[in-house]
Amino acid sequence: MTPDLHRKTQTSPDGPRPSCLSPAQRALNFSLRGEAMVLSISSQMSSTGNPRKLEGLLDLQRENVHTSHHRLTAWGSLQRISLQDWHEAVLSDLVVSLYRARHHDRIRRGGLMAMKRSASPPVKPAVENLIAWLDFTQRSLQETMVYSKELVGIRRWNQLSSPPSK
Repeated sequence: MTPDLHRKTQTSPDGPRPSCLSPAQRALNFSLRGEAMVLSISSQMSSTGNPRKLEGLLDLQRENVHTSHHRLTAWGSLQRISLQDWHEAVLSDLVVSLYRARHHDRIRRGGLMAMKRSASPPVKPAVENLIAWLDFTQRSLQETMVYSKELVGIRRWNQLSSPPSK
């Protein structure tokens, strides 16, 4: 039987803690802003030159699609929670989407580091700028995960979390 999440209080050690909703939303909004910059810069890089010449750019763009999808799904889940929709599927989508976004961020970062090593001198500053925005995006996502874990409750979070699937 699933516990009634509407009746738990903030004093429960297992959560949920609705007071963490606003900080989680704020952190995810920062992450989405960073994500927008990553998308914009990578799009610019592909439109100003031959994307096949820059090692890993096409892979980065594929990962961008997955990562953006997961961030937006998490954002939608937080919005639904803010409307008191604590359905099990909403909580699960939040947790899984955050983990999957983090997983794809790590893939992108690895690709960007390889891209930086092989980039020509005129392109290298753009790749470094992209890495800086991805770092900001990842830090904000990690902060979102911390607040979301407190929001959902640590025990419930652990029950819902699973390794990201590919």
